[in-house]
Amino acid sequence: MSDYQSWPADKLISRIIELESKLKNSTEHPDSANTPNNQLKELDPPNEKESIPKSDTRATDSKKHSTDAIRFQADVARVAAYSPNLSLRQIEHMVKRSKKRIDKGRDFDIDSFPKRKIAFKISYDGARYFGFATQGISKTDEIEKFYPTVEGEIFKALIKGKLITSEETCGYSRCGRTDRGVSAFGQVISLYVRSSAIWHEPDSSLGDSADIPELYIDTFNASKPIILPDNELELPYARIINNLLPMDIRVLAWTPVNSDFNARFSCRSRQYRYFFPKMNMDIKLMQESARKYIGTHDFRNFCKLDLSKNIQSFERTILESEIEPINIGSQYYPTDISESLQFTNPKLDSGLLINTHGLTEWYQFRVKGTAFLWHQVRCLVSFLFLIGQKLETPDIIDKMLDITIVDGKPEYQMGSDSPLILDSCEFPDSNLNWIYYESETNLSRLYGLTSELTSQWIDNYIKAGFSFILLNKLLDLPTTIIDAQDGTHYIQARSKNSGKKLKESKLVESDKHPKSSTDICTSSEPKIGADQNTTPSKPLITLPWSDCINRNLYNSNKNTKIYYGGSEFASSKKYVSIINRNRSENFETKTERYLKRKRKI
Repeated sequence: MSDYQSWPADKLISRIIELESKLKNSTEHPDSANTPNNQLKELDPPNEKESIPKSDTRATDSKKHSTDAIRFQADVARVAAYSPNLSLRQIEHMVKRSKKRIDKGRDFDIDSFPKRKIAFKISYDGARYFGFATQGISKTDEIEKFYPTVEGEIFKALIKGKLITSEETCGYSRCGRTDRGVSAFGQVISLYVRSSAIWHEPDSSLGDSADIPELYIDTFNASKPIILPDNELELPYARIINNLLPMDIRVLAWTPVNSDFNARFSCRSRQYRYFFPKMNMDIKLMQESARKYIGTHDFRNFCKLDLSKNIQSFERTILESEIEPINIGSQYYPTDISESLQFTNPKLDSGLLINTHGLTEWYQFRVKGTAFLWHQVRCLVSFLFLIGQKLETPDIIDKMLDITIVDGKPEYQMGSDSPLILDSCEFPDSNLNWIYYESETNLSRLYGLTSELTSQWIDNYIKAGFSFILLNKLLDLPTTIIDAQDGTHYIQARSKNSGKKLKESKLVESDKHPKSSTDICTSSEPKIGADQNTTPSKPLITLPWSDCINRNLYNSNKNTKIYYGGSEFASSKKYVSIINRNRSENFETKTERYLKRKRKI
């Protein structure tokens, strides 16, 4: 063992760099760790039997042994750089005590390890979760079992991975709460976790340890200074947590943050995306309308009110609001499938046509703001859909933003939850440096993450392809119908009049002896004994079911269908403009009634 006490600072730093380089190489390239015994002798820590458990001394894996030795040597050199007046024996004792392994029979005491504050970037598919945040009433395992949340799964993984003891004791904060069914690409959380850092015992001759900027001092560690490892030598946080999480939740990256960092209040802006197929909506009209949201406005008519939150202001600032094309649909579906369907699908009475072109041409509503109200984005996109279907005019947005015109929220349906995604959370550039992989020469975690996401994509693609091909088969189904407009009028009139005599049609039947559908389809001659005034049924032809839908044949449902995102359609006999609908009481009246009721309780 070298005597680091007599080494100058520049030589100590060079030695640390050399040892850490050897450690990285032995970790990333295990074969290179087979150094000769005479080279390992210098790296072996003294009193090996004390510092390494018996189970390790009996191990024959020289690769792992050499890696532990290099790590020990690097820690000794790092501590010696901070405490030149400590003896080598004291430094070795400090490192061994910090790195002392826990016997299998003893509990793992997280509190004995140093903590550091970091942030995680997380993606998740919210389809099977009851929102991101844990339930407010109770956070027990029983509640999470029946009402699982993304946050609940993350905490279970953090606790099982021995990174935290509980949610309440880790200084946790989240950037935003997503609702049930909503997904995320870049949700951000911050908290204190266990670190591979070592405690630093300050040397009295150096003065206050706080004067040394390289030391990490935080009140969470009772202001005890610790020596942080380089990022590539830190615990593999993403790997640990992802191994314990469900496949629909992934930690993408982590980053060190300052002790005053808060995932919610340090966030500068949040961006959401909402995916939807074009169909026959007027995209240009939607684009013009989306830009009306930009700026600082009172959005109380574009959110769901929660009086218990005691919201003082409904003003929010929208920085960007755009309708943009995105490359999904036609890019991912095989051309032979998309080109095989050259027909027009159900014609909706709202003037909306669903066709293959419309289902493979996709757009997104991208909105970026400093903060958002509850359900705000889903309300914003709902109005854009109504405008795109020409059920509302763009000026409805101006009226809804003016609380002197609309002082109470009208009744309307907000957009579906499933296409909504929290895309990203922006922070000051100086705060975050996301770490997606262990080092520049070790990209194994990125390969693993790519493999997992590719498998998920293939599974979802197969499900989508199944529905698409089955729909194709159904729409090609041969359908026998009456070959005449009179016949069409006859069928529609019979469904409208429910068996009454049809005076307007030439095909008239007796109410007492209505002709069945099998009678119509089997003969063009009147039956013996039938009413002689009844006109013979028309000749029959066979058409694909898609053509029948295209011509709107035999469809007695004349309701207007309205698209609200995802796979959600609403049916209405007569569309009523939002400005003419019933409105709730204004916010002030609601709040006054709520406070009175609360005081009584």
